[in-house]
Amino acid sequence: MSALIPSEEASQNANQGLYQVLKPFKCDICPSTFSRKCDLKRHGDLVHQRLRPFQCHICLSSFSNKCGLKRHSDSVHERLKPFKCDSCPSTFTQKINLKSHCDSVHLGLKPYKCESCPSAFFQKTDLNKHFLSVHQRLKSIKCDSCPSTFSLKRDLKRHCDSVHRGLKPYKCDSCPSAFFLNKDLTKHFLSVHQRLKPIKCNSCPSTFSLKRDLKRHFDSVHLGLKRSKRDSCSSTFTQEDHLRTHQSVHFGNQLTSKKKYQCVHCNLVEETKSNLVHHLLNNCCNSLESTSTMGSCPVLGIGKFLL
Repeated sequence: MSALIPSEEASQNANQGLYQVLKPFKCDICPSTFSRKCDLKRHGDLVHQRLRPFQCHICLSSFSNKCGLKRHSDSVHERLKPFKCDSCPSTFTQKINLKSHCDSVHLGLKPYKCESCPSAFFQKTDLNKHFLSVHQRLKSIKCDSCPSTFSLKRDLKRHCDSVHRGLKPYKCDSCPSAFFLNKDLTKHFLSVHQRLKPIKCNSCPSTFSLKRDLKRHFDSVHLGLKRSKRDSCSSTFTQEDHLRTHQSVHFGNQLTSKKKYQCVHCNLVEETKSNLVHHLLNNCCNSLESTSTMGSCPVLGIGKFLL
C-alpha cells in the first residue's frame, strides 16, 4: 500500500499541472485565465475595453456579441415575443423575462429587502431606487419640460415618455385601452376583463382588484379618513368625484356642468366618470355581452367626455 502513495501523489500533481496547462493564457488586468489566446483577446475587448463590434443596421445600436444583436433585432424592430404567460396576456422576447414576470407578478416574490424599512422588491435595481428616493430623498435629476425631479435617469425618461410624449405601447387585445407600462396592462386585464378581485380586506369581506383600491376603501371606511377638502366649507371627501359633486352646493352648475360623461350605447349622461363606469358595468356591459358586440373597454373606451 505504501508503494502506491508516491504514484497517487504523482497523479494528483499531474492533474494539477494538466489543469494549469489547459488555461495558460492569463489576463493582465484581472485573475481570469483562458485555454486559448483568442478567448483571452475576446475577454479583453469585451470586458476591459468594452468593445461592441456588432452594430444594428437600423438604429445603429451596438452589442458585444451576435446573440445580443439578434435579441435586440427580434424584440425592438421585429417585435417578436414568442414566450407567452399562461396566467395573463403578457408576452416576452426571452424565456428569462417570462420567468421574472411570473415570479414578480403572479407569485409575488420579493427577495430584496430594505434594511431601513419593511419594504421588499423583486429586483435589486428597484431596491436601490427605493433607498435613494425614500430614505435619502435624492432627486437631483430635473425634467426640462416641468418642475418634476427624479432620483434616477430611467425615471426621468419614463416620466417624459408617459407624461410629455403620451406613449402607450402596451395595447389591450380585448378593448382599445392602451398603457405605458406592461404591468398596468396586466392589472387592467385581470380587473376589467376577467373581473378578478384577489385582494381581500382584513377588516371586512370586501375584495378588490388593485391594492390602491383596498387602501382607498380602508382609509375611507375603516379609518374614516377624508382627504379631499374644499375651502368654502369644512366638508371633506374620499374621492375627487364626490368633492366635485358637492361643489354645486356652493357654485351651482358653474363647476359641475363643465364635466359630463355620456354612454355611447344608450346616451345616458352622468355627472362623474365613476358613475358612468358603474352604469356600464351593471347595465350596458351585460347587454353587450349577451349580443356578443362588446368591443370597448368599460372604463376607458365606451364613454365620451362632454363639455
